Amino acid sequence: MRHSRLPYPAELPGSAQSSGAGSGSFNPSWLQSNWWIDWILGNDNNPGTQSAPVKTYTGGIRPRWGTDQPILPQTTTLHVASPQPVGAEHAIPSPVLIDGSNFVIVGSLQPVTTFTAGAVTPQSIGSPGQLLTMSGLPSGATPGQLIQRVSDGSLAIIDSISAGTAILTQPFTLATYTTITAEPSVANGNKVNTWATGQAFEIVTAPTFNLVQALVYGGDSNSVASTPTEWVQFITIPDITGTPGTSSFLGKSFGPGQTFSGCVFDAFPTLDGVDTVFGTFAIGCWSPGGAIIYDTFWYGGACNTNLTFETGVVKGVIDGSCILHGLVEFEEIYSVTGEVYLDSTARLIHGASVFMEVGTADPVAHPGGVVWGPGSLDQEGPNSGYEIVNTSSGATFANTFLVSAITLNAQTTGTSYASGVFTDGVTINATNLAAHGGLQNPRTGCRYVQTTSAS
Repeated sequence: MRHSRLPYPAELPGSAQSSGAGSGSFNPSWLQSNWWIDWILGNDNNPGTQSAPVKTYTGGIRPRWGTDQPILPQTTTLHVASPQPVGAEHAIPSPVLIDGSNFVIVGSLQPVTTFTAGAVTPQSIGSPGQLLTMSGLPSGATPGQLIQRVSDGSLAIIDSISAGTAILTQPFTLATYTTITAEPSVANGNKVNTWATGQAFEIVTAPTFNLVQALVYGGDSNSVASTPTEWVQFITIPDITGTPGTSSFLGKSFGPGQTFSGCVFDAFPTLDGVDTVFGTFAIGCWSPGGAIIYDTFWYGGACNTNLTFETGVVKGVIDGSCILHGLVEFEEIYSVTGEVYLDSTARLIHGASVFMEVGTADPVAHPGGVVWGPGSLDQEGPNSGYEIVNTSSGATFANTFLVSAITLNAQTTGTSYASGVFTDGVTINATNLAAHGGLQNPRTGCRYVQTTSAS
């Protein structure tokens, strides 16, 4: 449910309207469309141009803006040219976008080393299936680094590594990460499944930028809805404690879209898209300490690799071959899954409803989407439900639920219903789910169900 009363920028501390700017006037620095931030070569007395960058946002840009909430009538981009030490600043830019403008924070990928891939094992969907792996990585390669194929710029992230062999997230085309729009989508055409043995790759890193939160306001769009949005690309958001998942990070929009693309969240992210018609998006991101995905589209990448906490999904969309580690909890109504990998338990709790809908990134052999891997599905009462939607497309329980176990309230049997008759004690598996059109626990109201059209 949308809030009936949102805080207007003028009501917030340090807002642009309260900074002394008269109605209809602009601080001249608000009209500068590009700012370069370079911890190594910058100086906060510089004008922030590419040849004369500032050192920090808080020392070089905010004093000129006079506020963290400038009114920006044109697309404004902060270019992060080099990594910052953790805790070097605490940046909280929260702009107000008008006249169809965007706000962009983009990091310059930092080269580490090039190498020739050893054996590459492609992803294979199944139970347990196989994630994309690559051997022959050079010494010093670590989780959270990005791998880029030299020939086309396609990118993935190292999710884990042992003895030079890495498990990688789903590679996407470079354009998937860099095409700025208020409503991005990820389809099968965005995925790159041709990485192979002997190809040339480069390890790169997303520069650290001490972004404490990402808030954005506004609403003026254009005819193709490519604006307004806040777009954060190739940035590492650090955890000041040094332990990923201990500190927190908030991504929140009041009106515009918001996208995090190719980002590394060391701080635990809460991404909240409830107050925007465009949505909040995470594309090919890595969050090793877990996340809260609230009214957010999470495509690809990986979450909770370090098993620090859990992944909470509240009215979110998980798709694009996303890797979910550890406990995943779906809460409230209407979350959506597309192509998702599980290595532990995904649980629907306290009335949660999840729909397996025909999406834009569904593999050909799994037309209704697929949840796969060595993990399991469970539901807690009362009235949780997991529904396969649009079975007319060819979706079945057999090609949709490819996990090690499917349970209701931690029980391995369910109840079928047909023509007024309940039949207890039916073993819950994909075959029986298909034969009975789903199974349920009448006592708690939890159920798996299939329908022929979207709900």
